[in-house]
Amino acid sequence: MESKDSELISHYLMNFKYNLFRTKSVLKKYESLIKKEQHVNKVRAVIIDDGKILVCKYSDVFMLPGGKKENESDIEALQRELKEELGIIIDDNCNSICDYSQVYPNYYDRKTKSMVERHNRTKYFLVEKNNIIGYTERNLSNSEIKNNFEAFYIGFDDLKELLADYSSSNEKYDFFKDELLYILSILSSSPKLILK
Repeated sequence: MESKDSELISHYLMNFKYNLFRTKSVLKKYESLIKKEQHVNKVRAVIIDDGKILVCKYSDVFMLPGGKKENESDIEALQRELKEELGIIIDDNCNSICDYSQVYPNYYDRKTKSMVERHNRTKYFLVEKNNIIGYTERNLSNSEIKNNFEAFYIGFDDLKELLADYSSSNEKYDFFKDELLYILSILSSSPKLILK
């Protein structure tokens, strides 16, 4: 009786190993079709002057100045991005005011040329006038130049109106719009931030 049980167990184990091997090889064959997760950390600056906020328009999308971190601290990334986009040199005493997380379920990644589920985590910093220690030449990327990157100050209510009335063919527009509206709500609920 024990030998039959051993044979049965051995048979089940062999089938299990075979099915496991088959599953792994099928997954490997089709892994390029499986959507991968991508995690991106960003930093953005909230720059307010005379009751107006500095907004950038790039590729038919409105956003705050800043961008992706590249093996650097949050402040180093913010300093690099502001220097590149605006020609502003800032010190390292900027205060973080909030974080914002967002998921793009179907994001086309140009580097891998595939669809990914992209998880963005953006940290926002208040950049005050006394944080600006100098100015230099902007160093826009070819893509920013090609897509008419521009920066301008706009009142809070005017920005809300602009976002409500504006339509864009860029599929990322709604994500950036939601992000900007979130930041505006944070700023509106903290008048001390606006008045600094």
